[in-house]
Amino acid sequence: MPLQFAYPAAIGDLVAAVLAFVAIFAVREIARAAPFLVWLFNIVGMATSFSRITLATSTGRRPFMARPTGYGVLGAGPLLVSHYVVFVVMLAGRRAQITKRSQRGRIDAVGQARGSATGAA
Repeated sequence: MPLQFAYPAAIGDLVAAVLAFVAIFAVREIARAAPFLVWLFNIVGMATSFSRITLATSTGRRPFMARPTGYGVLGAGPLLVSHYVVFVVMLAGRRAQITKRSQRGRIDAVGQARGSATGAA
């Protein structure tokens, strides 16, 4: 396998794998940095996949992609789709978080903050 293809692919995969394990443990421990680590892993993983596909295609090394990466069996599609699904889930969670924050600070027509208790003091 030519080094011009193997080296960048191996380094990218190694970085993505380390980030994946760090993100998994952060999510498991409900760490504050977990969302950031999942975003970081997903961005690096998707960039690595795109760079591997581009590099293999542009250098004529497409046959070498199938052996070490498993792309030959399933194709790049399922891997890229899984990254896309993680992006969608993370964005949906972020939107829900923003909506929840914005609703906390709203004031209704009476002039009282939503959710405040009304009654005698």
